[in-house]
Amino acid sequence: MSKSLKLFLIIFLIVIFNSLLVLATKDPIVNISLTKTEYVQKDKLIGDIVLTFTDEVEDKELEIRFGQNSDITPLSQILTILGENYETTPGKKELVPLQQPDDSITFPPLVQELGISVPKNAEDITAVGNIGGWESLGSVPKFPYLDVAGDGLIEWSYLGDLLGWSNIINSNDLGSEAGFVDIQNKDVLVCQKITLTSKVKAVNITANFKEVSSGAKVKARLLTMPDNSKKSFGSSDCELKKDSYQTNPYGNCVITFDEIPKVRQGDYLVCIFPEVSEPTTTTTTPTTITFFKIAKDNRQTQKSYICTHKPEGYSECNTNNNYNHIIKVSLPIYNGSLDSSSIPFSEGITEANLNKSIKNYLSSSACQDDDTRCIVPIEVGSQTPGRLFFNGFSIKIRRQGIAEEALMQKLRSLSDTITKIDSKSLSNNEVKVSIPIRSFYNFTTPQVTTLQTIPLEVRYGSSRAVELIEISPSLLTGKKEVNTTISETLDLLDSYSNTETKDLLNKVNINIDSLKTQFLAIRTRLNTIESNSTKTQVEKDREKLTILSEVENLKKSVPRYFYLGDKAFNLPSIPPSQTDISSSILGNQASDNIKEYILSLQRSISVSSNAKAFSLKTFGNQSHDYTMITRVVAGAPSDAFIVDFIPKAIAQSSVDLVLDQSIEILESDPIIKKQLSSGSGTFSYMAKGNIIDQITDINTLVVSLANAPSGTPTRSASYTNVECGNNICDVPLEDEKVCPEDCKPKRNWTLIIIALAVFVLGVFYINFYKGPGNIQKFLTQVKERLFHVESDKANLINYIKRAAKHKSKTEIVNILFSKGWTREQIEEAFKEALKK
Repeated sequence: MSKSLKLFLIIFLIVIFNSLLVLATKDPIVNISLTKTEYVQKDKLIGDIVLTFTDEVEDKELEIRFGQNSDITPLSQILTILGENYETTPGKKELVPLQQPDDSITFPPLVQELGISVPKNAEDITAVGNIGGWESLGSVPKFPYLDVAGDGLIEWSYLGDLLGWSNIINSNDLGSEAGFVDIQNKDVLVCQKITLTSKVKAVNITANFKEVSSGAKVKARLLTMPDNSKKSFGSSDCELKKDSYQTNPYGNCVITFDEIPKVRQGDYLVCIFPEVSEPTTTTTTPTTITFFKIAKDNRQTQKSYICTHKPEGYSECNTNNNYNHIIKVSLPIYNGSLDSSSIPFSEGITEANLNKSIKNYLSSSACQDDDTRCIVPIEVGSQTPGRLFFNGFSIKIRRQGIAEEALMQKLRSLSDTITKIDSKSLSNNEVKVSIPIRSFYNFTTPQVTTLQTIPLEVRYGSSRAVELIEISPSLLTGKKEVNTTISETLDLLDSYSNTETKDLLNKVNINIDSLKTQFLAIRTRLNTIESNSTKTQVEKDREKLTILSEVENLKKSVPRYFYLGDKAFNLPSIPPSQTDISSSILGNQASDNIKEYILSLQRSISVSSNAKAFSLKTFGNQSHDYTMITRVVAGAPSDAFIVDFIPKAIAQSSVDLVLDQSIEILESDPIIKKQLSSGSGTFSYMAKGNIIDQITDINTLVVSLANAPSGTPTRSASYTNVECGNNICDVPLEDEKVCPEDCKPKRNWTLIIIALAVFVLGVFYINFYKGPGNIQKFLTQVKERLFHVESDKANLINYIKRAAKHKSKTEIVNILFSKGWTREQIEEAFKEALKK
């Protein structure tokens, strides 16, 4: 083969390759069209960047460089500024392997998007394996969760270890005892409505009852709120038990959720009913028997319910308008920390079925990746930094009898595709868009002393265009440029004269009226220079050149464009939980009954919330995104103030907020406050970034102490609020096993002093007669005496090993507490069990 033929083939292949590359990228053809060809220093570039579209195109960034100046702007923003109507289709998503070791992700960011690839005809989808958490940035993942499709229904989350029980969640709805009601029907359930304010695994139920008949047990059950057919479905039961002395009319038990309520927040019925054992021999049974008596209260603040067991597996419920039953509920408190390298997926909680959620996504319009498979997005989040591991975790999929495995991967979103411009389909038409360089980029030639050539380069994806610009030195520049720049800038400032736009820009320290005043003052100075007959034209141009630099510096703070984006109206006002109301909000009145009063007050106050996001970019190439949040309060007491609790995912601190002087920063987390005027008013502030989709994560609380109850909650002999850490031992729901910080055993100081004396003498004896090395042996022996009999310790360790195969640590600890083991014995046995 001749050299000329080889060269021809090489050139031909290069041309074909480049053509295929252009066709594959579908990027528009880029051209530079300058209307001015001769430039001197301090001149502005005049002309257009022309994009020629021959097919649909990804919404990428247009990059322009000229010397030391550069600008990068998404094409969609440019089309918006030009006033071009365009249509897009959402960009596809693709999976990429997790980059961290051992298939893990690292927080922050505290919310990340992973995904799995699933066949559209999947029949059965099950999560198997383990998830783990390790420390990163000084903390471990706290309350981590998985949310299929990011719809707010959590398919898995981890609550951590049980720390104790909260206060009664519905004590405000109940009064004191007002007599008892006889329960004479073994199929009847007497119920109270409760509202679960957080996701939980269990509830602690307390009821006031007495006179339980022989052969009957008093049990509790949690039911869903009845539907239109009065049907209600229930959880597994627990037996209400009293203390061994039977002096307290209250009995309590813990329900650990199974089928319902699937740990979702909302309204449920907590019910009490008799369980009657069937007699083994035929006896004469009274026609009427009272299985037990349950107390009714002296208020009518809410309706109770009467339900009936049905053999079909549900309960039929009706409201009871006569009285309420004294039934109360405490919620568990969890630490949320996932500090184990591996926990079974089953240890988490679910409020939505994973199988059902993924199938719903597969059948939705969002699943359009291809004909056979679909990428299912899974939002993964944590409240704190840390590392979350998915090694050993997968989602098993079965279809047509064939099993396969899907691994969690990072999910990356590709750019949206622009399909139409000015109502013209890009796939069927050639469409040209001209972008004025002067209007968009404000590029000015540099000051030079000799003739120089500087390239103007424009890129869009794989397309590129370059124009070489010659610049010559001249003192006479600026003669027209400065006047033109001022006129163009004043016209642009006039386009921001809308009151809403001016107010939003003013919030971020861009005062449109002040800028106009400054540019008009410079124009007046120019006119004075031009009318001065004592100076030559060269002297005038030198002064104008100086003023041009002043104008360009001032113009850097002028918005090159302003875009009012997403809006949201009539957003729900969501109050925080009682535990979030700190002393920084209520001061020295931050008692539990005051907090309960404040939360109940929210029902009588109107709070409407709106939000709007906007973007701006200045001629100084400073880009900003903000969201304005406005709350309008009505119907509050005259002394009221409003508080917003802003999560870290929105603002790490108050520095990320734009606040006016009327707003007080209570905590840097941040928590902010504003005093209302006569019980009504507007509360507005701005957060950095477009957070429209996260607005409902901000909790809002209107606080008034004008009619708040005084003092601490009334404590009756029959019942006390349950709260570990309040220095009050609430028997029977608290004891030294469940709540050791409150229920401390009484100290016999005489014995303590004697024991201390013996201990000091013992240490002296061991160190001076047996040698200092034996002190460790002595302490070990003391520790081992936690168990009076050595076989007790061995039996406990063996039980923990067996139970750990199918129960969580929290479940095992609760069982051992109920059997009378002490906290120290349990902790020692766990340590030994993990070693072996």
